[in-house]
Amino acid sequence: MCEIETYEQDGSYVKEHLTPELLAWAKGVIDQALEAPNAIERRKVLEKIEGRLREEALVLFLLHKKVNTSYQPGIRGVTMSPLGWIDFKSVWVQSRR
Repeated sequence: MCEIETYEQDGSYVKEHLTPELLAWAKGVIDQALEAPNAIERRKVLEKIEGRLREEALVLFLLHKKVNTSYQPGIRGVTMSPLGWIDFKSVWVQSRR
């Protein structure tokens, strides 16, 4: 439903920046998706909208990731760069006493 709201909800950033023609086309595709018999078929139909937005370079799709790490408590100095790399020169092991 969130994806459909992106194209139909008033005030949606995407909706506000699409042409009336493209919005009418997207509405037709959404209607097709809602008539689909199952979630897999709905996903296939909705991918048509995303595909067209990509083809016409109307929206730049970004990927956000959250990385969680865990390690032994005796290991210190572990930090990750914005690209997800560990800076090994600052890693050290605390002795147990």
